[in-house]
Amino acid sequence: MCIRDSCSIKLKNYEVLMKLVAKVDEFLWRDLNNAWMTTAPSKEGNEEETEFRIRLHPAASKQKTVATIVWRVIAFIIIVLLYLTGVTWYYEYDELPLSFAYLTCWGGIFIGAYIFLAFLNQIFGNRLPMFKLTLVFLEIAFSLQPMIILLYWIVLFPTFKNKNVIRGLTMHGGFFLILLIDIASSVKDVIFFVEHTIIIVAVVACYILTNLGVTLTSDDPVYSVVTFKDVKSYVLLSVGSILIIATFLITACCTRGRRSRLIPYVATSTSP
Repeated sequence: MCIRDSCSIKLKNYEVLMKLVAKVDEFLWRDLNNAWMTTAPSKEGNEEETEFRIRLHPAASKQKTVATIVWRVIAFIIIVLLYLTGVTWYYEYDELPLSFAYLTCWGGIFIGAYIFLAFLNQIFGNRLPMFKLTLVFLEIAFSLQPMIILLYWIVLFPTFKNKNVIRGLTMHGGFFLILLIDIASSVKDVIFFVEHTIIIVAVVACYILTNLGVTLTSDDPVYSVVTFKDVKSYVLLSVGSILIIATFLITACCTRGRRSRLIPYVATSTSP
């Protein structure tokens, strides 16, 4: 009896969890879920395929063009090389885990993940869960880059004794350039979902906590200007957080009108 009761409780908890996940998914992806590869009955009683009226962004492209696939392979390799070259300039190999405390590295990882997932979408065809993850990585990666570039060149670079512009450009501009090239071919199709603001806020909060943890447990702060011991630190954190969120919201607002195209439509060909 106890075993049955325990299994029943676990099943109910699982059902509650699944309902919660479904509600969150509906909130975050309502328009996309409604538009994604649904089917509609034809006059003859057959089912007709429906698909996107737009591609959303390059990751949604079903055209497995050799040029795009090759570009994404090259872009991913470049990102990995830039990342490894950048972190080894500043850290010994046994200190590489500390590199994850830098926002620059977070930005590079998100861009690399987006490029990789977009590549998989083209190779294996779009699958809704993977497509959603790809879009989220794009939203995060794009929103972080203006802050990363401004923080480095306006706040940090002037404080360096040995100013190496080429070294700085590799990670504080190079990553963003690759991302812009990747989305340039279909920039008119990009849509950011304003409902995903909560995701951007969560990423910002996670980074601040990571920075705080490393700063308080090490001899030196991650950034010399952010020590968590003076007003200047909290001002910079506040301004940086606002800039990241504002970048996302502005992009989401500018692309919001395109969501009206996210409706299912009957394809011209019908299934037999």
